[in-house]
Amino acid sequence: MKEKILEFIEKNKFWTRVVGILLFSFLTSFAMNVTWSEIPSDLEVGKIARQDYHADKDYEIIDHEETDKLKDQAVEDVIPVFDWDEDLEDLLDEKIVESRSVLEPWQKTGILIRNIHDLNKPKILIKDLDSILSLEEARKMKRIKVGNNQELRANLFFNEDEYQEMQDKAADSVMPIIIKVQAGESIIRNGDRFEARHLKILNGIREERELFFGKSRTFGSFFFVSLFIGIFLFVFEKTSFKMRLKDKDLAFLGTLLILFIVLERSSIIISNSTRGFLPFSMSLSDFYPAIPIAAAAMIARLMLPVPVALFFAPILAAFASLVLQSDLSMMLYYLSGGMMGICWVKGVKTRSQILKVGLWLGGLNVLSLSAIDFFYMNSSLSLMSPLELGMKLLFAFLGGPLASIFVLILSPIFENLLIT
Repeated sequence: MKEKILEFIEKNKFWTRVVGILLFSFLTSFAMNVTWSEIPSDLEVGKIARQDYHADKDYEIIDHEETDKLKDQAVEDVIPVFDWDEDLEDLLDEKIVESRSVLEPWQKTGILIRNIHDLNKPKILIKDLDSILSLEEARKMKRIKVGNNQELRANLFFNEDEYQEMQDKAADSVMPIIIKVQAGESIIRNGDRFEARHLKILNGIREERELFFGKSRTFGSFFFVSLFIGIFLFVFEKTSFKMRLKDKDLAFLGTLLILFIVLERSSIIISNSTRGFLPFSMSLSDFYPAIPIAAAAMIARLMLPVPVALFFAPILAAFASLVLQSDLSMMLYYLSGGMMGICWVKGVKTRSQILKVGLWLGGLNVLSLSAIDFFYMNSSLSLMSPLELGMKLLFAFLGGPLASIFVLILSPIFENLLIT
């Protein structure tokens, strides 16, 4: 049976790889976006939280309540337009409405009057609505001249259609109020009482999760990974050295990438829990440099030829940056560590040598973090207190030794799997 399966795979190698890429893309997309905790739908203000709630990734949640308030205010501030037909009857310059009740809603804001015979003229704002006559009032006033045999009629009309259109535009122009939540951020802790803001965030996260699986974000991740890996394999096989990757090598690289994506997401949660015990404030992003992404590139170099590892390192850095939803800075940071890790791990034979590489890598991380910070003109390092600065650089340094430790742990496992 095994021989028949291998024979089938060999005969249909192209389609086997296509299926493998699609399967890997699905698993990668799942690892990048899956959530490990469910948010109950029966949470209420005043109830006590029975567990800690953290954001598993970055969220931008629309505050519908506050946004609707702004929209209602914008709609309320719209000044209505009344069309004035100055040629309707010989009524001098008086403005007459059918009934004064049509003006009541806008006693405070006033109305805009537009001459329908000259639409290029700017609209006139009238706030003193007492200057406008009702038809009944106009008939009682002797100073209004009416042509012979003409019945007095209103000449000022509320344009309801345009008013509705202006209200719709005003509501649409209101930018939604966004509550931004960072990956790993603590929303509420066990034992605290729920407040309105907590429920807005948690309900928003739950709604996005329900909308997300099987829809746009999952499909987008799946499509991106498939395209990215497809291009990688095409370019790799078309390069000058013509090195062919075995199917088990591709499976190894895919497994390694997925494993470190899961490790990275787990590290975010652990880091967020840890920073609460620090005697000073540090943002979650300060912990990112300690995540040992470079270990994956180093393991790839120990298991596979250098060109393969060099191709793998940029992919690893790109996906690591995507998981963090970070800018280019973290991608450059992980890429520099991965590339130098590949270089330094070449030819190592003992565990002590691998640990030594980790120390060198830690020093490089400190330099890379400082260089990237100044390159982007953040100057965040210079604004920190000496203790905060030392801790942030310490986390960057720890990324090196941690990478070596993961290499020592995972390399024997992958080596046995590849041999078998």
